[in-house]
Amino acid sequence: MTPRLERAPALRIAGLRRTHLAGNHPETTRRQWFELVGISPVAGQSSQIGYGVYCDVEGHPGLPRFDYLTGVIVPADQPLPPSIDAIDLLPSTYAVFGYDGNVREMRALWPRILGEWIAPDRLAPGPRFERFSAEFEPVLASGPAEIWVPIAE
Repeated sequence: MTPRLERAPALRIAGLRRTHLAGNHPETTRRQWFELVGISPVAGQSSQIGYGVYCDVEGHPGLPRFDYLTGVIVPADQPLPPSIDAIDLLPSTYAVFGYDGNVREMRALWPRILGEWIAPDRLAPGPRFERFSAEFEPVLASGPAEIWVPIAE
């Protein structure tokens, strides 16, 4: 799979942050997404595009434990209620891998992306994330999505 390279500006993603364990993360992350939908829209939300951010610098769903923030883009100066978490992503260059299908199969791409498709010396520090298009169907957990991995320039 060949990624496209994209330079992203600084982004603030606001939503819900939870810690997940490898053994049950497919179900717990899914519940987290439904919880986000239940409190939407988030103050200052600018679109229906959803972001799943692995908050640990090297986080991804194959690890034994990881922090995951489900959210949407909001302005950097947006006041947020105490129940909402946010993460600020610095401007970075990303390898972007497109996917159109079920989330369960998409998760299997992470080890291949990090182990085969991006050389270890090309990885840059910073959170990795999944970007779910407005056309993504949350009930079926299927549709257009992308995996964004920061790379060294």
